[in-house]
Amino acid sequence: MRVERLLVNKEDVFDACRVVLEKLHDEVKLGNEVLINVSGSLRQMAIACYIAALVSGTPIYSVIPEYGDDFQEIGVKEIHSIPHFPITEISANSLRILEILNEKGAVRSIDQLMVLLDSESEKEEYHRFRGRINYYLKELDAVKFIDRERRGKSVRLRLTDSGRIFIFGHRIRALKAEKKG
Repeated sequence: MRVERLLVNKEDVFDACRVVLEKLHDEVKLGNEVLINVSGSLRQMAIACYIAALVSGTPIYSVIPEYGDDFQEIGVKEIHSIPHFPITEISANSLRILEILNEKGAVRSIDQLMVLLDSESEKEEYHRFRGRINYYLKELDAVKFIDRERRGKSVRLRLTDSGRIFIFGHRIRALKAEKKG
């Protein structure tokens, strides 16, 4: 593993982001796996690195140090991966699924989720409705907002930490829009 430091303009977030992206591009072009470590970074640099990680799909993490009795750093306590959030909005139907999972904590099956989404659904439409639900679940899987846990023939669904954070942020945006309107 090679660690490299970059010289950037610490007062210009976007210029710093451009420098990080240029380095990422060069390393990926060489076939190297790249991780971004923001441990101990200045705020501007951490923001620049997070933006670069989002737009490039590069893993980003921070190290939590371990301290001795004399308060001196003696090692690494934990490595914390920082989740990527989608840059574009998710569909209204996927958002509704997130809201249900947030409210319920988890659902024990896709059938239970279908009932919670539309208790009026006709039997003839069952397969078409289930297909649509699976489409939205794939969308949520792709952005790592849900976990699926197979239990026999059923699949238990629950929010990930990223999903909970996203739904909380969405509620704040909705509240802001309501206050403006």
